[in-house]
Amino acid sequence: DDLAEITEITIAENEVVEMPYMRNLPKLKKVNVRRNKLQGKLTIEGLPELTEVVIAGNNLTIMSLSGLPKLENIDLSSNQFQGDFDMAMFSGFTEHASLDYSS
Repeated sequence: DDLAEITEITIAENEVVEMPYMRNLPKLKKVNVRRNKLQGKLTIEGLPELTEVVIAGNNLTIMSLSGLPKLENIDLSSNQFQGDFDMAMFSGFTEHASLDYSS
């Protein structure tokens, strides 16, 4: 399967409104979907090599992350998140991880 070889997904600054569930991407290291029109909930899980996620500048209200043992950098800034983050969602990340969820 050719998708199994993908290491990076960049679809920044487009008008993407929905992200498909990302699975069967064992080598994926980076996802950049900043400045699109994503809205509602985004789930990213079970990507063992993922180190960086950039979803800044969308209209997301809920985020779910799990099974990302190598995640080091995540930029959730400039979204429409409501309420507090469940910090348990970040519990498996590396000790040097960087998180930006400013509005």
